[in-house]
Amino acid sequence: MIQLAQKNLDALDEIHRLIGKTLYTIGNKYFYQKADIEDTVHDLYYVISKKAHKYKPGSNACAWLTTILKNLAKNRLKKEKRICSLTELNAMRSRVWMNEEDRNYLDQHLLINEIFKQLTPYEKELVVYHFWFRFSYNEIAKIYNKPKSTIASQISRLEERLRKFYKKE
Repeated sequence: MIQLAQKNLDALDEIHRLIGKTLYTIGNKYFYQKADIEDTVHDLYYVISKKAHKYKPGSNACAWLTTILKNLAKNRLKKEKRICSLTELNAMRSRVWMNEEDRNYLDQHLLINEIFKQLTPYEKELVVYHFWFRFSYNEIAKIYNKPKSTIASQISRLEERLRKFYKKE
């Protein structure tokens, strides 16, 4: 950070090499599309290149960077307002021009939206890592620094809850 504050932009390469994967993993918590994650991480690099002089030497640089990244992601989500309300989705579903395939897709989207309302942020992350990105128990365990057996049992219990909710609907 000190090198970056002295306008040595090669320091950005070193930051990316050291914690780039961590930054992308954090971005995954906020966005589903790779392009959004990349844009936000790029914005982070731009911000820190301009504000590196505000970094306090001796403090945790990784924590400083992740805090900035989280704030950038939250601001991006607020700005773009990508989350539709259920009312908007139901209104879309009722449109005559939608074919059966589109209606089925939208119904699934509504169901997933309802399911996600029932989950904690940690549970949502587990669902996304395991079912969306197809991470193994070992990979998820490394992310959270937990034993593989803990992750496996948490996902198993979560999967059972999801099945019960799906059957209820």
